[in-house]
Amino acid sequence: MDPGFLSALQQFMMSLLALYVTLAPGFRTVTLHDRFGQWTWAFAIFSISSGVSALILYVTVSPAWCSFLSFVAAAGQAFVVLQLILGINMAAVQDSLDEKKQQ
Repeated sequence: MDPGFLSALQQFMMSLLALYVTLAPGFRTVTLHDRFGQWTWAFAIFSISSGVSALILYVTVSPAWCSFLSFVAAAGQAFVVLQLILGINMAAVQDSLDEKKQQ
């Protein structure tokens, strides 16, 4: 096996783990699940599909395309993290508004 392919495989596995850790709060908390929105899930699916495509392109086309798609997958993952931060911020603002209405 080519060491470059094993490195790309390891990078993809770490990316999947990072996406799971990022998206896990959205599965557990109802308010965060509502705040995540469709863009978060679209970017997560895009990131996973780009990572899988990168591995396929490494074998079929060239390692250069694999590197490019790995970068695209990482960019998609960065948008997922941004959406998580914005979702947490929106949840905090909504909670403070709800507390003010109850008083």
